Amino acid sequence: MKNLPRAPKALLIGLFSAVVLFACNQNKSADNNQQTAKTEESKKDAVAELSIAYVNIDTLLRNYEFFKKVEKEMKGKQSVIETDLNGRASQLEREIATFQQNVNSGSITIQAAKEQEQQLMQKQQGLMQYRESIGRQYMEEEQKNTEKVFKNIREYVQKYAQDKGYTFILERGGAIVGSGILFADSTRDVTREILKGLNDEYKESSTK
Repeated sequence: MKNLPRAPKALLIGLFSAVVLFACNQNKSADNNQQTAKTEESKKDAVAELSIAYVNIDTLLRNYEFFKKVEKEMKGKQSVIETDLNGRASQLEREIATFQQNVNSGSITIQAAKEQEQQLMQKQQGLMQYRESIGRQYMEEEQKNTEKVFKNIREYVQKYAQDKGYTFILERGGAIVGSGILFADSTRDVTREILKGLNDEYKESSTK
């Protein structure tokens, strides 16, 4: 039997390289699979470690003593402003009515009528400017008070979350559609605990 011809050296090297490359790819694939598995496991562990609670903000505000105090004060100021504005408007209306009567009865000269008309227009413009000014002051004060209320809530919730080990504390409104939370386990509702802490802090600060 004749000896079989030997494979060219270059072909043998090529086959060997292919085998090595296949083996390397297999190892890389196995490493990638292991890495993917580890990543997925890490994600599962991270999710498992998440501790989430939520607060019903409507309930919190309705029962937060500081907010109730601020709201009562602002309603009182609003009532005072409305009374003041209504009084000024009524006074101006009376002056205008008297002016019209005098003009209609002819008991006032044309020159005097022009002067009084100009004065009444200035008073009307002044009342409008006063209304805008007092309204702007009220809105600014209301905004500052609102910011103070939510600043207190945020700061306390942050401390509460750190003390209790919560990763997230979500805000839930009265209506599920508007809250951004479609489902919430009632056992995760920490509204009462946070409300108690906020009111305790407020009472303590009020006595100082």
